[in-house]
Amino acid sequence: MPENVTTSAVPLRCEPLTVEQQGDGFYAVLAGAAGRVLVTNNVGRLVLDLCDGVRDTEQITTEVVGRFPKVPADRVAGDVGTFMDAAVAKEVLTWQK
Repeated sequence: MPENVTTSAVPLRCEPLTVEQQGDGFYAVLAGAAGRVLVTNNVGRLVLDLCDGVRDTEQITTEVVGRFPKVPADRVAGDVGTFMDAAVAKEVLTWQK
């Protein structure tokens, strides 16, 4: 996450979005308004599904960590932040004001 975004920030999907499965566990996320494509895996897809404009980043991270109990929590949290940064750069996510 960018330095000026807190764990209480609420990420929101930029609509219209199209998510197409590209193979076993890989997805292409098409940001219609921006005309950009973000390729992600099952974890990124889960994060995207959880970015509903209600949950904040801390709640999303906690949910994802809970779904992958065999992976160290700090690694999962880092992956969530990395995905959100990439998704914001591709105009797939934005920060709700």
